[in-house]
Amino acid sequence: MVEYDYWSEGGLHRIRAQPPFNFRELYTLGARALMRGGKPAEFWRPTLLDFRKVQIEELDVSELLEILARRTSFGEKHKNNPAAYLVGDLNTHAMMRMTTMYAEISGLRDENQTIVTDDADKATNWLALAMELQEAQTERLRSFVC
Repeated sequence: MVEYDYWSEGGLHRIRAQPPFNFRELYTLGARALMRGGKPAEFWRPTLLDFRKVQIEELDVSELLEILARRTSFGEKHKNNPAAYLVGDLNTHAMMRMTTMYAEISGLRDENQTIVTDDADKATNWLALAMELQEAQTERLRSFVC
């Protein structure tokens, strides 16, 4: 299952994965938004992907690779949106790091625009810096992330 929220003050997408979860849900989330008339530029805002409630060993990695392959159809100009991956365990951390490296090797994203961490404060601070937020906005972002 995937839950989606948007922090309009700073323009941040928050996607939370919860069991049962599969990676195809991420692609479906974007496709549905496009079908509802969403503008492609909206999809490339900074994003927090919260995987703290799922364990990677329970997921089909081939699904993730399929999603990365589909993402190439979105084009080169959209590969550099800041993305923070918030994870809950070491296995998920390792898989998300490998995924971000694979995405860079495949030309899908600039790895410098991603962070994988199990620390919500670290993810918040990184996103705030990438989004050029002021201190008060950063605290509101922290409330949204946590």
